[in-house]
Amino acid sequence: MNKSNKLQIVSILYVLLVDLNLALLVPKLSGVDVEFTPIRLCLTIIIVCLSVGSIIAALLRGQLHILVVSISAYILYALIVSYTLDETPGRIETLYSALYAPLVFAGAICIFRNMNRNTLSQICSIKLGFLIFYIIFFLYMLLVLGRQNGLFINTIYFQLSIVPFIFVLRSKWIALLVLLMITACGLLVAKKTVLFLGLLSLIYFAISRTRVYWSRISLYKALSVVFICGSALLVFGILFNFGPTERALSGDSGRLMLLQMFYDAFGKFSVAEYLFGHGLQDNSSQVIGGLSVHNDFLEVFFKLGGVGLIFYTLTGILVVQLGMKLRRYDHQLGSVFLFSVLMFSLFSAVSMLIFKPSYVVQFFIFWALSVRMLSNRS
Repeated sequence: MNKSNKLQIVSILYVLLVDLNLALLVPKLSGVDVEFTPIRLCLTIIIVCLSVGSIIAALLRGQLHILVVSISAYILYALIVSYTLDETPGRIETLYSALYAPLVFAGAICIFRNMNRNTLSQICSIKLGFLIFYIIFFLYMLLVLGRQNGLFINTIYFQLSIVPFIFVLRSKWIALLVLLMITACGLLVAKKTVLFLGLLSLIYFAISRTRVYWSRISLYKALSVVFICGSALLVFGILFNFGPTERALSGDSGRLMLLQMFYDAFGKFSVAEYLFGHGLQDNSSQVIGGLSVHNDFLEVFFKLGGVGLIFYTLTGILVVQLGMKLRRYDHQLGSVFLFSVLMFSLFSAVSMLIFKPSYVVQFFIFWALSVRMLSNRS
């Protein structure tokens, strides 16, 4: 086996480890009486060691990617804040929630350094398998066992985070089917964010696949199919007085109220808190009545201050720039990359992703794959 093939196998195994770690978390969040914590702990240690080792190896080779440098600066700053501001610095749970996903992001960029289209396709197929598992498990727990608690319902985000990989699949019909199922799951539990991003993904899918495979006139047919399917789901829910449909159509989500409460608390911060935040163990719920602000940018500002927000924003700018460059080399993959950034940004504006590794790590894996595809083409 030559070196190139060996590196591709390592990339696939790394992705499998990350996905298996996430998949073993879903039963616990869904209320199933099963304990995978020891296995997940072992998987996490292996993933962290592989990530750190790959970054060190890249540093020794003098091949450290600019995005890895940016992410590493963010991680280093977060560690400094944790050990400086937190009353019990270095708590494992806190560091894991804040730094696991960024570390995987940086490590994946180093591990995927010989990425090619064939390996990318294999990884997307793996992601499809895990997505089907998430959908089937979710529907079984919801429709058969009647699970309705918040932790279980939020496992739908596991489905949504794999959407970017679905756009790269060769079979447009499989991709369309799973996108429709994700959207339907969002409707079943009245998750407006999932419903909105699911419909947005369907529209993007119809437009992008039309440009690649079909004639211009088929664009209108594809959009019509998306519109009809979406409308049928909504009409079905309304006609049969389906509760989640009514909640999904309601406009009162409380997000604006949370933003207003955070704005009111904003004026009470000290100068040090404006600059360096409150620490990783604190969160915005402490100043807005026990509810988080549900906005990544504001949560980063609260925890890490203006300096941390600058690191976070600069990393985001680098990601967008790389996506625009990739689009010039590979229009389809670059377009999917930029759409995934849009998805992440919209999702991030109404939720807390960056401090929820199980929600955000899939986006980071996809961006790392795409960045390495760009590096091999440049």
